[in-house]
Amino acid sequence: MKKQIMKTPGMKTRVLATTLFGLTAASIAFYPMAKASLTAAPPTPTAQHITSSIQNQRNKIEVVFVLDTTGSMGGLIQAAKENIWSIANTMASAESAPEISIGLVAYRDRGDAYVTRVVDLSADLDSVYATLMDFEAAGGPRAARRDRASGGRLRGSPRR
Repeated sequence: MKKQIMKTPGMKTRVLATTLFGLTAASIAFYPMAKASLTAAPPTPTAQHITSSIQNQRNKIEVVFVLDTTGSMGGLIQAAKENIWSIANTMASAESAPEISIGLVAYRDRGDAYVTRVVDLSADLDSVYATLMDFEAAGGPRAARRDRASGGRLRGSPRR
């Protein structure tokens, strides 16, 4: 009987060791699948998905043109407006068909009807064009003399 008792504990150890080894091997083998099903990560985008999303994005251009509308521009303002619109059309008709917004800033001398007139950025190019073409050169010589007498300094600029 002693021999049989000795075999039994050794047999139990082998069975236990084999079972533990089998469970460990199975855990290692099935761990990646179990982890993937638990985390359920979104699928990784493929190159095709990335390329199509880049192609669907349009370039965005925002530009503001500054136009001198003082009296001294009398004979030149129409050409300046046409040049501004030519640049705007060139950008709008680019091959990649960008999303374009245009703004305007017109300026005159102090003492005139306005010093600056601002047209906010807009994607409505027809409206911007109409506003641009409405600007006219004006301003009296008194306003220009008064501005020159003040030295034409901007706030914060050093004295000359």
